[in-house]
Amino acid sequence: MNAHNVRSPLGAAIIVAAELQKMIEKGHYEMASLVGKNIEDSMRRVKGTLEDLLAYVKMQVYKHEPKTELVDLHRMLEENMQLYGKNTRINANNFVNLVPED
Repeated sequence: MNAHNVRSPLGAAIIVAAELQKMIEKGHYEMASLVGKNIEDSMRRVKGTLEDLLAYVKMQVYKHEPKTELVDLHRMLEENMQLYGKNTRINANNFVNLVPED
């Protein structure tokens, strides 16, 4: 997890919010509603990423031992890929999750 995990989706949200304003001004309310929902979903994911990052920083600062836990790596990668999904299509990138589901 690094600053890119936060900056990239926030930058994309700023761009999309500007487009959202144009849609509203043109009366494209149905599309604006859909875009607003996508921004909301993305910001929820960013919030989760920030909370994880803050928990990690607290462990480093207060020297707490991290607890070991199993994670679903495939699902975690899928969620992160969704976080950047629209931005990657704009930049003609293609991400493929090759981590097995099991």
